[in-house]
Amino acid sequence: GANIINTHTNKPYTKPYSILYRDGVKIAVIGLLTPAIPNWLREELWSGLRFENMVASARKWLKHVKEVERPDVIIGLFHSGKEGGIVTKDYEEDASLKIAREVPGFDLILFGHDHTKFNDSVTNADGNKVLCLNPANNAMTVADAQIDITFVDGKKTKTSITGKLVDITDEAIDQNLVQKFKPQIDLVNEFVSKKIGEFTNTIYSKDS
Repeated sequence: GANIINTHTNKPYTKPYSILYRDGVKIAVIGLLTPAIPNWLREELWSGLRFENMVASARKWLKHVKEVERPDVIIGLFHSGKEGGIVTKDYEEDASLKIAREVPGFDLILFGHDHTKFNDSVTNADGNKVLCLNPANNAMTVADAQIDITFVDGKKTKTSITGKLVDITDEAIDQNLVQKFKPQIDLVNEFVSKKIGEFTNTIYSKDS
């Protein structure tokens, strides 16, 4: 969460990025969150924090990662939608594609928030393609990306970046996972099943 800032330290409240190693390849993953949090959540839930503009934060941390970490691959992992949403003078709620276009250096951007599937490449300010994947919502789809890197005389060259959205609605439910959380599931079901009163007329959720 690179753009979630502790107001007391003026530094990121969580890790701004992570470094992964896969088969001799160094990968940096930079995380960002939609700054529109104050529009939905009471301040008591995020007091002591502020949420920076995603584009500005992405530009700052991409520069840092390139200079300090020198990774072979840079991935953006964003809780933010494609584009638009709530727009103010300070930020945009959904800025994932804007970052892909305006902040050169990302090889792949994985994002989600607006519950809309997206699988396409956009051209950034340097003229390079950036693959952007959004698997939408409700765990019905997962994003599957592949970055091919060729080693020639010790030098690493990205030869292709491809991605797809995979429907997993027909996959079997992991029973081990269900059993692991069964005590919590039972507690929740017991709580929401308690009788708290009676309605004498029919009500509809559409009225809300």
